[in-house]
Amino acid sequence: MLFSKKQRARIHDLADLFKHLSDPHRLQLLLLLADNELSVGGLAKQLNVTLSAVSHQLRQ
Repeated sequence: MLFSKKQRARIHDLADLFKHLSDPHRLQLLLLLADNELSVGGLAKQLNVTLSAVSHQLRQ
């Protein structure tokens, strides 16, 4: 066995993280939130998308 059970779990967690970061809309949200405290409405306005679209990305 190349990796332990704990290492395989960590690899799986990292793969999930990279999957989420690979979505351009979600990455834009994260970058905005890294610099500012914004409401869902503020994020939607900044990105010119609907409240529903922002909420959907934040749930993921």
